[in-house]
Amino acid sequence: MPLNGSAMASSIRLVSEARWRFQSSSSANEGIFRDWTAARSSAWYREVIGRDHFTVELPTIGHYPQVEAPAEVVKAYLRFLRQL
Repeated sequence: MPLNGSAMASSIRLVSEARWRFQSSSSANEGIFRDWTAARSSAWYREVIGRDHFTVELPTIGHYPQVEAPAEVVKAYLRFLRQL
């Protein structure tokens, strides 16, 4: 459904405000994001979700574990399947 002129202006204003808020908060939070590590992320996940969920940490592996450590991923997946 096409937007009329008033709705379009409101949408543009909302996007502009959101962009301004993000830029303002990004500079203030820059240190938080820079210091956020995989270890902190894993610790936070365990704290929020709990230890009842299946998680595997591969601390030396990056964003593509299935490429960087395929054997470890297969072992973890088989362990996951056995617990179902």
